[in-house]
Amino acid sequence: MISFKIIVDADACPFKNEIIDIAKKKNLELYFVFSTSHISNYPEYVKKVMVDNIKEAADLAVVNLAKENDIIITQDYGLAAMVLSKKARVLLNRGQVADHNNIDQLLAFRHESAKNRRNRVRTKGPSKITEADRKHFVEQLQRMITEI
Repeated sequence: MISFKIIVDADACPFKNEIIDIAKKKNLELYFVFSTSHISNYPEYVKKVMVDNIKEAADLAVVNLAKENDIIITQDYGLAAMVLSKKARVLLNRGQVADHNNIDQLLAFRHESAKNRRNRVRTKGPSKITEADRKHFVEQLQRMITEI
């Protein structure tokens, strides 16, 4: 049996409760990485990794924890690219799988978005999380766990 853990970039993750429920039911090791500005009362089951509120500190902690076949949950495409190089699996916050087939496109999108923000181009933010988003995320996480 392949050993793996779930590592969550927890500062902006909207599905923490669902992740905890799934990890606990399947008896999986679960880490939440968060900065001091996002301290929460996570259950005892969760292994907590608190980092300073410094840019990229949480990302570096996730990268350092990540190993082959681990599931990383994040909304950060740059972090996704780094952990993919370690042969980890990546599930984005909306349930999209990031892999070697789409990471370049995701990074290009991130670059264009940053360029637009610097040029003060007005863009719409992400839509609110729906029940369909929640269901899709849970299905994708369960599928990813089963594949491992």
